[in-house]
Amino acid sequence: MAEDTRIFDLLITQATLANDADGYAQAHYDRVRHGTPFALTAGIGLARKCTSIAPTPHLTAMAQNDLAIALQEQSTRTAGPEGADLLAEAVESYRAALCVFTDADHPVDWAMIQGNLANVEKARAAHDSAPDPRPHLEAALAHVQNALRVYDPAHMSYDHGSATQLRNNIQAALDALSSSSS
Repeated sequence: MAEDTRIFDLLITQATLANDADGYAQAHYDRVRHGTPFALTAGIGLARKCTSIAPTPHLTAMAQNDLAIALQEQSTRTAGPEGADLLAEAVESYRAALCVFTDADHPVDWAMIQGNLANVEKARAAHDSAPDPRPHLEAALAHVQNALRVYDPAHMSYDHGSATQLRNNIQAALDALSSSSS
């Protein structure tokens, strides 16, 4: 593991020094998106490193997004407070990315992260550590509704359809909570 971490660090440093944004992005993208426990652990470490050394705010925000994705995936394999902490860190990382990917300057990236926030809040609601899923489901609904403000059904039909389905699933979960508490 130490050798792999050293290799990842060298790849990132090389790409950064060469100011090779594509190589930099590919170096962490490939590692974060794998699903094995080792790859997730390495991907989380790699994305954390990328957030601190990225040569541009845009690349920092991309690394924050990838870090949040990896943290959320790791949380599905981690029960209790440790899993809840991973999900909370994922939310923080997405919010940090929104400082760069604003609605005004990068609306599609902003909407994508809003959708990601909806998914992580939905995961927080379903996590075994959530005493009350309602606040997380309500936050998820607000995030997906934000994304739908950007996703035009005529020009972004796939994204609009995915976000609409997510919104419907979240609303159904909220409705089920309301019926069970009545």
